[in-house]
Amino acid sequence: METAGSTMENQSVGARLSQARQAAGMSVSDVSHRIKLTAKQIDILEHDGFDELGLVFSRGFVRNYARLLGLDANALVQEMPGTVRSKSGAISIHDEHIPLTTGLSRYWLIIGAVAIALFIVVPLAIYHWLSGDDTHLKGILPGAQAVSKPVAVKPSATGPVASALTPAAPQPSGADAATTSQATSPTGDAPAPARAASATANAAPAQLSFQFAQDSWVEVRDASHHVVLSHLYHAGETAAIAAAPPVSLIIGNAANVKLSYNGHSVDITPHAPATAAKLTLP
Repeated sequence: METAGSTMENQSVGARLSQARQAAGMSVSDVSHRIKLTAKQIDILEHDGFDELGLVFSRGFVRNYARLLGLDANALVQEMPGTVRSKSGAISIHDEHIPLTTGLSRYWLIIGAVAIALFIVVPLAIYHWLSGDDTHLKGILPGAQAVSKPVAVKPSATGPVASALTPAAPQPSGADAATTSQATSPTGDAPAPARAASATANAAPAQLSFQFAQDSWVEVRDASHHVVLSHLYHAGETAAIAAAPPVSLIIGNAANVKLSYNGHSVDITPHAPATAAKLTLP
């Protein structure tokens, strides 16, 4: 013969709440007033309509209802559908290590080597090219040739280039004539070095102007090999400078640069076998 306790254990959660309420002599209204729920919510709980009220809210309602009736609230909540019981199996977490393949490591090694070449080797090569002599230029730019002779300047409509670039030397007289005669060689062909240095020091500054169709780096050195201009110009810019001749120039991206020397146009294209031109103007 089954006892009342075993009968209640075989009933659902809602039926056990309803039976305990009736055994306590309480009406639905009494329970509603005590635990602050509506009569409809009490009826839904006693008929196991937990999904209708929501499982989370239903657990709280059942807990308060069971405490009011003196039942084991935790046991009833554990018996509700959808409640996670302590007997549930533990969740297994699998940590899997995926090693990088050899091909992927080699790929990143190549990328690193290329980055080092771009950020270290190339700037050093450009530096040596800009600051070095003809030997550096040949090593960095294959096919580039050193310009050892002064560049011929195109004559303009205003007169011969020779008269514009080379001032006429005055004829010596008196003591000067004697000095000049002593300074020349027995054949009378070459002046003495002191006379040539004096002529260079007294030469008027040469006027240079540039027009840039594209970005270009320009370096200008005067007769004393001092850098009087070293700058990166952008497309559309112009520049003008005066320097003691002879003037040495390095012009990057030479095909897109127009050069004027003492008012006369200079064709620098033949002196740029690669992208840069290196030339000397008298």
